Amino acid sequence: MGGYGLRHPSVSVIVRACDAADGLTRSLNCLAAQTQRNLQVIVVEQGSDAAVARVLATAQDRDAMLECAHIDSDDPADAFDLGIERACGSYAYLMDAGDTLAPQTLERLFSLAMAHDLDLAMGSVGFAARELASDADEAVVYASDEEFHADAWRYFEAGILPYPGGKLFAKAHIDEAGARFASAAGTGFITSFLKDAHGVAFDARAICNVGEAALRQLSTGELARCWIDSDEQDLLEGLFASWGLQDDANTTSMLQRRYVSNVISTIITMCSPSCDLTEDEKRAHVERMITSDRTQQIASEAAPWSGAVRAMLMPIRKKDVSLAMGEGRIFSWLTRHNASLGAQLFS
Repeated sequence: MGGYGLRHPSVSVIVRACDAADGLTRSLNCLAAQTQRNLQVIVVEQGSDAAVARVLATAQDRDAMLECAHIDSDDPADAFDLGIERACGSYAYLMDAGDTLAPQTLERLFSLAMAHDLDLAMGSVGFAARELASDADEAVVYASDEEFHADAWRYFEAGILPYPGGKLFAKAHIDEAGARFASAAGTGFITSFLKDAHGVAFDARAICNVGEAALRQLSTGELARCWIDSDEQDLLEGLFASWGLQDDANTTSMLQRRYVSNVISTIITMCSPSCDLTEDEKRAHVERMITSDRTQQIASEAAPWSGAVRAMLMPIRKKDVSLAMGEGRIFSWLTRHNASLGAQLFS
């Protein structure tokens, strides 16, 4: 069992918890089963209910060195930032309550990071990540920063990046880069960290599973920052341009796919009954999004990679708000009633 709260931790694990008592229990049990020694585990509780408080009390009875912190902010980014401020380990590992990991995941990543003096050691998050290196018996260690930069599009394409989970981040480089979540949330943290990171590796055998909270974040995003302002696209384009890859064909294709996917996801999310905007507000939002110059340019250049994407791109290219929302309602129904089918439609 990994030890918690020791003076010089190897890894600081930051667990973000908000009204997820069952998920938090699963995550803490996984951390207790880790083979990596000398862990600092920090649970940042964010406006949670009494059930979460009971889980934390029970966990602290089991291990008095478990650290708990409370934050009043409703912004999930602030919870990770508070955890980073309190982290004392050589590396930081970020997770949401409900995320789980195999018993040897942290040991694999830490051993890999220490053996090669890495700023970033990535594990396998989700099935797409495992398919990226399904036949790999050994970790992929990049011999140079340039080699990783040229290959980075693969990790964004597979969904490993910019998602922050399933990775060890060198704490010294987090501080040196000034990487924080409050600046454009997860994407801002990742782009700030990656820009001048030295030493990157990927081990598909270091398995991490995403919980419901992270899945919602990955699949729908926040409506408040839907894709009108394209903040994430700006950050990613800026990152690859800083590496001299603004004209790289693979990178360009990946960026287009990400943008189109997020526009489509936003439309589908807005057409869900759970979206509390009025019909007029939904329509106005979709119209602003699909008629923007950037959306029109990327939609005209992007090659559809599935029939569902082709169907959604047609009204987007034509700026046909009614048809886009009509198709969005159909795909919203499909994804609500069969999540795996919904994911396959756009993969």
